Amino acid sequence: MPGNAYYCPSGNFLAWDENLMRAGYTQIGDAWVYLVIAHEWGHAIQAQLPERFVSQAVELQADCLAGVWMSEIKRRLGDGEIEGALNAAAQIGDDTLQRRTQGRVVPESFTHGSAQQRMRWLKRGYDTGKTQSCDTFGTSEL
Repeated sequence: MPGNAYYCPSGNFLAWDENLMRAGYTQIGDAWVYLVIAHEWGHAIQAQLPERFVSQAVELQADCLAGVWMSEIKRRLGDGEIEGALNAAAQIGDDTLQRRTQGRVVPESFTHGSAQQRMRWLKRGYDTGKTQSCDTFGTSEL
């Protein structure tokens, strides 16, 4: 997908494609950019943790940490930005993307989580504003 972002653990930096704003999600608005960059920022925080995990829980935790960040800056966000970010999370849920590109959903191939999971973890981080609420590894409710 053009216009994506990523966290580079070896260099400890975030990077994004200059086309991020035009990545086909313009109908969502600026919240798309906030969510993607905040999600990658969540990966930067994870890199500072003593344990390394490779699973869907890592991606959902990054969504939750994105919500924590958005909670911290909510005074600077425009009206409706969290709703826009929740909509963006739904649009990039594995089920939504698979339905759009393949015409069917294959849950066992999910890498980042369903639309519902991504929205739930983003909202949890936003509502609590606490990184402690982002323990996707210590829960059975991914």
